[in-house]
Amino acid sequence: MGKKAVKQYFNIIALFASVGLFIFTMIGLYGGEVNPVGHNMRALTTLVMPFLIVANAIMLIYWALRRSKFILIPILSIVVSINYIGTIFQFGGSPEGVNPKLTIASYNVRGFNKDATGVIAIDVINSLKKENADVICLQEFDNSMTGDGSKVTNKIKDMYPYQVIGHDLVILSRFPIKGQKLMPFEMSNNGAMWADIKVDQNHTIRVFNVHMETTGINRTLKKAADANEGMPNTLNMNQNLANNLFDDYTMHSYIRAGQAITIANEKRDSKNPIILCGDFNDVPYSFTYNTLKGDLTDGFRQGGHGYGATYRGAKSMFRIDYIFHSDNMESLDYYTIDKEFSDHNPVFSKITFKE
Repeated sequence: MGKKAVKQYFNIIALFASVGLFIFTMIGLYGGEVNPVGHNMRALTTLVMPFLIVANAIMLIYWALRRSKFILIPILSIVVSINYIGTIFQFGGSPEGVNPKLTIASYNVRGFNKDATGVIAIDVINSLKKENADVICLQEFDNSMTGDGSKVTNKIKDMYPYQVIGHDLVILSRFPIKGQKLMPFEMSNNGAMWADIKVDQNHTIRVFNVHMETTGINRTLKKAADANEGMPNTLNMNQNLANNLFDDYTMHSYIRAGQAITIANEKRDSKNPIILCGDFNDVPYSFTYNTLKGDLTDGFRQGGHGYGATYRGAKSMFRIDYIFHSDNMESLDYYTIDKEFSDHNPVFSKITFKE
C-alpha cells in the first residue's frame, strides 16, 4: 500500500471519528434536557462531555495539519459546546479588591474522616473561616460527640451562632436565621434543607443545602476490588465490572432525578431570593444540574476562573459541587481551594446584591 493510499485510509477513519464525535457531542449537550429514566445513554453521554471536548480538539489539530476542509466538523463541535465549556472552565484570574455582601462556602466534608477528637472538624471550620465565609453549607456532616464530650456545632457556636442541623447536613451562619426546613429524601441517606437568612435590613435570602444521591461508582469499584483480590484480571471480570458500573450509575441517576424535581418544586414556594448549593454528585448539563439550576445563575460562570473541578477523585476531572443564586445577586468571585480533609474540595462564592 502506497503512502497516498495510507493517507486516504487514515483520513477516512478520521472523518468517521469526527462525524461520530459531533453526533455524541450534540447528544451530550442535550442529554440533560430529559429525565434519565428511559434515556440512559443520553445521561451517560453528558457525563463524558469533557472527554468529547478533548477528542474534538485533537481532531481539529489533525485536520489543521492535513489542511483539510473537514476541520469545519470539530470546529462546529467546539463552537456549539462553548456554553458547556463555560461551566467547567473560565479564563482570567482571581479578582482583587472585591467587596462582597456575603461569602458562602459549600463543602462535602466526608464525615471529618470519622475523627472522634473533633480536631479535623475544627480545622475544617477554621479553614473556611479564613476565607471569610459568612454562611457555610456542609454535606456528610458528622455532629457526633468529640473527645471532650461536646458536639461539633457547640464547639463552633461562637464563630457561627446561627445553625440549622440535619441528619448529615448543616447550615452555619453569622447572620440571623428566620426560618428553616429539613427535607430528608425518601429511602435514602441523603437529603436537603433550607434556611431563611437575614443578611441585612434590606436582604433576606433562602439558602438551600443539598446532598444528592451518590453515583454508586466508588462503592462498586471497592466491591469489585475486594471480590477480585488475589485473582488475575480476565476479560469476563472486566466486562462484569463495566456492566455493574453502568447499572449502578443508571439507577442512581434515576434517584437523583426524582430528588432534583422535589427540590425544584420547593424552590418555587420561596418568596425570598435563593442561593442553592451542595454536592450534586452529577456533572454540568445533566438532568440534576439543569433541574436544580432552573432560572438561577451558576456562580462559576459569573465569577469563576480556571478549571472548575471540585471532586478530588477520578484525577480531579469532575465538577460536581455547585453554588447557584438568583438574578438579583452577582458572584464577584467563585473558586475552590485544595484541601485534603475530604474527597471533595470546598467551593466559595463572594456575592453582592444588585441595586
